[in-house]
Amino acid sequence: MSRMHRFSRRGLLLLGSSVIGSNYRTGQRSNRQQSLGATQLPNAPPADHHPPQMTEQPNTTETDHVESDDDQESAPFAADLRLACYHLTVDTPVYDRVVVEWSDGTTKTFDGSFRGRRLFGYVGSGDLIEEPDTHTVRSFHGPIKRATVSHGTEKLTTDTQTSKCAVEAVTFTADTATVTGTPDDITATFGDGSIKQWDPPATGTTTFGSPGRKLTELFVADHELRITNPTAVQSAAGGQEGLRPVATRFEDNSIIIGAEEFAVGTDFGGVEIVFTDGSIQTVGNPNGASQFELPATITVADEHTGKTIEAVHIGRQNGEIWFRLCNREHPHLT
Repeated sequence: MSRMHRFSRRGLLLLGSSVIGSNYRTGQRSNRQQSLGATQLPNAPPADHHPPQMTEQPNTTETDHVESDDDQESAPFAADLRLACYHLTVDTPVYDRVVVEWSDGTTKTFDGSFRGRRLFGYVGSGDLIEEPDTHTVRSFHGPIKRATVSHGTEKLTTDTQTSKCAVEAVTFTADTATVTGTPDDITATFGDGSIKQWDPPATGTTTFGSPGRKLTELFVADHELRITNPTAVQSAAGGQEGLRPVATRFEDNSIIIGAEEFAVGTDFGGVEIVFTDGSIQTVGNPNGASQFELPATITVADEHTGKTIEAVHIGRQNGEIWFRLCNREHPHLT
């Protein structure tokens, strides 16, 4: 019996790790505890301990769900559209076409992959100075009448201006601009360096220029608007085509100012004669009330006799209207 018992025990010992070793080891640890005075072995599991059973867990990894058109309707196309007279501001994430219609009937379509806030319109509008040529037109067509922005087949249109437009239209000749509108501060520049500023213009003034001087540009401060004279650009390479007889003439020791120099009225407060040596002769008060009438001849004082005149400054309307007319009789000054 003992031999059989030892064989059985030995067989269990040999098979313990692969068959029922956990139960045998538990009994062995129990016998050792008895022989050692019931000393607790460290980290010993209880006698009724059963090893955890490994079970397969379902795959719970989340996957992206792609919604189809049936799952949810796409959001409608929305954009912030603002007309500011001569340019349009568009603000929306994505759009591919902008159609701008101006007051003179001109229409321009801008196609591209546009994103975010962009400006479209006349290149001379101050706010468009940083915009690429693909967003602008170079000719002035008046205020924007209507604008349409689209993304695919969806469209939005606006015809509401956010401010009053000072200039509705401009018609140019070689030396004159006729303005439809009510500009409060307007400056004309000329090819010979002359400048004329009306801030504001005399009541009823619609024509801005200087006979005999090539008008190159109007600047309307109300909108930081620069309008280039297309006539001056076309004839810049030669001659004085289309120019009227000059209204202000420079003689050796005098200046003759013709009535044609003023579009409205004939009175002025005074002049400054500027000489090439930097000296200035003042006649009357250019910043004061009217003292003179056109036509007028201004004579150089004896102390300046023989000097070359560079320009004459003419002041009207208490200095609100100011002209600087250069002496075009001396080619080296122009």
